Amino acid sequence: MSEPTSSQASNRLNRGFTLVELLVVIGIIALLIAVLLPALNKARRQAYQVSCASNLRQMGLALQMYINDTNYYPGCRWQNANGSYAVWPTRLRKYMGGQQGDQKVFYCPAQTADYQWQVGDTTPPVAVDSDSGFGYKLGEHLLMENAPSGAFFSGSKFSYGYNDWGSYDPTDAPPKNGITLPATNRQVRERGFGSDLWVTKATPPAYASSELKASLVKHAAEVIVIADNTPDGKYDFNIDPRDPTEAPGKVHDGGANCLYADGHVVWHAQKELVLYTLNTPAPFSFPQSSVPWNQNAPQWNNDFLP
Repeated sequence: MSEPTSSQASNRLNRGFTLVELLVVIGIIALLIAVLLPALNKARRQAYQVSCASNLRQMGLALQMYINDTNYYPGCRWQNANGSYAVWPTRLRKYMGGQQGDQKVFYCPAQTADYQWQVGDTTPPVAVDSDSGFGYKLGEHLLMENAPSGAFFSGSKFSYGYNDWGSYDPTDAPPKNGITLPATNRQVRERGFGSDLWVTKATPPAYASSELKASLVKHAAEVIVIADNTPDGKYDFNIDPRDPTEAPGKVHDGGANCLYADGHVVWHAQKELVLYTLNTPAPFSFPQSSVPWNQNAPQWNNDFLP
């Protein structure tokens, strides 16, 4: 048997793939992508959730330092001629080292990039001298929530919300400060960690909304202070478990990371957090005597009661 000539060997080496071979290779690659892509997406979502939980733990450390200095929780918001704006992020940021980029901690990577708190943002309205006591730097963009008229506008998008009001009072709520509210107005009683800090006089049917004294929280490991919000650009800085537009979000596998008053972080499915019926999401749809209300409401109230 004769040996192949150099020309025959060269032709054999230079022969390309046939169409069938190419289709087989493409099919194998497509199959591998179909098998691996869900796993990669799941790994990415898990990484986002872990990063978000780390953000909240850093907020928890800053929160404890703030409490040690002031003996109060920071409260949610203040207002001036431009409208209302968030103060809890700037107050916590002060305890994170004061370095450029510290505010990246307030961005959940599972949300779109426009929810980032931009470093050096000087878009009006901006902080003036009277705002600096809330941790703002002069000339810095105020984290606005609503227009001076009280009407919604796009607001400053934000990843995390503060538990400002907690839940309703139950129908058998005892009087507070000698004032008994009608049943229809009991929802306005603050049971979270401080909301509208400019309200200073307790006049029925509203109550003063000052910062909450830390010593009043007896079950710090049981009550939520900050959580992933429902992203929509409206009141993104606060959490209201009674309202579908302001409720804890479902950005992480149908649920939210939650920072508790003692500094630990736990993920919960949204159904374990909200005070309305998920399949018919109308505000306040749970009767206050219902089992879901009794199960879900205490974690939002500084007294850990429904």
